[in-house]
Amino acid sequence: MGLLVSLLVAVVLVGAVLALRDDTETVVASPTSSPSPIPSSSPSPSASATPPTTSPRRVEQTFHQQEWLKGERLWLTVVDFPREVSGCTVHAYTVEQETLGAYESDCQSWESDGYDVLLFYVGLRNPTNRPVRFNLRNFVVTARDSRTFGPVNVRSQAEFPPNFLPETGKLPPKSNLVGYLTFDGRVTGMVPERLSYLDGQQTLSIVFEGNHSTS
Repeated sequence: MGLLVSLLVAVVLVGAVLALRDDTETVVASPTSSPSPIPSSSPSPSASATPPTTSPRRVEQTFHQQEWLKGERLWLTVVDFPREVSGCTVHAYTVEQETLGAYESDCQSWESDGYDVLLFYVGLRNPTNRPVRFNLRNFVVTARDSRTFGPVNVRSQAEFPPNFLPETGKLPPKSNLVGYLTFDGRVTGMVPERLSYLDGQQTLSIVFEGNHSTS
């Protein structure tokens, strides 16, 4: 049942990304190199770089815009989660009476296997005419209390691994990569303020504004 729900949610989320596309090809995450090993118990937080706060190379937009954030080499989006999903807690943000689901926690299917993770669903787009390398470790979440957290790789432990972003790879020209991005859910009191991708000298940031709530 957990796998069926997960696949149905993934279909909905891929559809949301497709609604943003133009002439690019969208593909669900699949590995182009072997993912790094992960622990057999709950994942540990990985070290992460802190996004620069004064760099003129930062570009950002709010989560509620639900559009591609356009960088020089890569574009980034964080997809609105369906809030009626069963088996997980959906964390939402409300701006001007519009509530969008940003990420999930406390998923029964993961906790039953000994994992506590936060799940975002993200897209990366390569709008250029050449392949662009991406790296899972270039993602970072910044909390509203200024703490920063790197992702954890639980891809090999997932019921359907292709729905999760791989550790690294090359994104072909004019194509999208979409999939789940996971962080350690054992961190207490963490409310994300932004999700960033560090692409060389440029930082792409999706900002979570408004009131945070769960359902």
